[in-house]
Amino acid sequence: MNIEKQMKINEQKGTYHLITIMLFSILMLGGSVLGFLLFLRPSVSDFEKRDLETFPEFSVTSLLSGSYTDQISLWYADTYPFRDDLLENEQIIKTVYGLQRDAAEHVAEGDDIPDFPMPSKDSPDPGQESVTPGGTDSAEDKTPDGSETAESADPSKNPEESTPSGTESQSETAAEPTAETSTEVVDGQELTNMNPQEAGSVNVKDLVGYCVYGFNLKAANIYGENVARTQTLLPDVNVYNILVPNNSAVMLDEETRKEWKLSDEHKVISYFSNYILSLNDKVTCIPILDKLLEHRDEYLYFKTDHHWTQLGAYYTLEKFLEEKGWDLHPLSDYKMITMENFLGSYYSSSGFTQLMDNPDTIYAYEPITTNDFEFYDVMQARWRQGKIVRDLSELKPTQKYQAFIYGDNPIEYIRNPKLGTGRSVMVVKESFGNTFIPFLADYYDKVVVVDYRGYKESIIDLAQTEEIDDIIFINNLEAIGDVNTMNVLGAICYRSEDMPSKQQ
Repeated sequence: MNIEKQMKINEQKGTYHLITIMLFSILMLGGSVLGFLLFLRPSVSDFEKRDLETFPEFSVTSLLSGSYTDQISLWYADTYPFRDDLLENEQIIKTVYGLQRDAAEHVAEGDDIPDFPMPSKDSPDPGQESVTPGGTDSAEDKTPDGSETAESADPSKNPEESTPSGTESQSETAAEPTAETSTEVVDGQELTNMNPQEAGSVNVKDLVGYCVYGFNLKAANIYGENVARTQTLLPDVNVYNILVPNNSAVMLDEETRKEWKLSDEHKVISYFSNYILSLNDKVTCIPILDKLLEHRDEYLYFKTDHHWTQLGAYYTLEKFLEEKGWDLHPLSDYKMITMENFLGSYYSSSGFTQLMDNPDTIYAYEPITTNDFEFYDVMQARWRQGKIVRDLSELKPTQKYQAFIYGDNPIEYIRNPKLGTGRSVMVVKESFGNTFIPFLADYYDKVVVVDYRGYKESIIDLAQTEEIDDIIFINNLEAIGDVNTMNVLGAICYRSEDMPSKQQ
């Protein structure tokens, strides 16, 4: 190769290097400028279903310790503009890697399930405090779900603005709830996010995500004491306990359950029921696992999300109404809304991008007699009206579960006096209850919904004020498998003057 040709090649390489450096510099400069546009920084991730980091408050102590700058770095990275779009694109790119259909990396590490569940000599009376909320638990406990608290938000002082027209002021009947929530309008739809339930450990088999469930004895006992205490303090109220099994107990084959060392949910539910009844035999425990197993060939659980479908909740309603002796409305009586291309928590939070190839469809059933309700919006500090079930077909695939009762809110009311039954019910739940609650609108004149992760007042006082006939605890086994979270529930299962937070 002659010198002249070599010089030409070197000149071309130099030009390419210069162009590369310029493009890289422009990209870095543009990224830096974008990062400083504070008005573009999100506060909530709809993709991950969580609140993002907030800018830290300055203190000399945190500055000297170095934690202040660390927190700023965390805030900068966590709230970078268009982070949800970037994460979604990352998920799409990963699908090109040729990921396998299955991903079974986890095995359950559950506690042994006692054969003869009776209270130990150290267990407190159900009318007394069981575990001090906010106490220190073993490092082996899972990350708490929704155990964070926030300062109370005062409702608007103007009752015409804070209370929907045609209803009495809620400030006279219920204390203002508190929670870490945020409300966002996306494509004309308002979304509320409140301490979302984590998906927990997940494995994927045949492009379906499954919960890897391990029993937690300590959390189970605290939950049982909370339910029993509620019945003890409200002897004239019918207290029902409904435990929702995980999808792995209903939809997964027995061989795989053994391979993943999953806790036997038949035994788990039996333990919960026997323990609760040993504390207070007036509680009615409604087992639904066998009922769901009868319909396991139907669409009872989502494939990309840790929740069940509304069809699963409907079969649970059937069991509940059998206990009550009430007639069941057939599904044909309901208006059905179909929302396709739903990608839930197993896809968005657990990182299983292969689930994009197997999206879910949400089949939602509007209540027959009323589709109106009201809920307390903490961020806006006021009561708002909404639809119990609404069509979110046009939203992003990861946002559609909020079609049911506007997602998770501390407290909600469904009022249907035209029904004329004279019945009232309170539902104490986490997000699994969202698909069950719409059905209750056709059986009760008043439905009071409490999400214990956000409501911080006494449900005992609330039940007495609202003259509640029935209380339904409906919760998923994985969701109540954490000690800290059960302490959060326990803190509101007292009379107001006896609540642990009021004693501190």
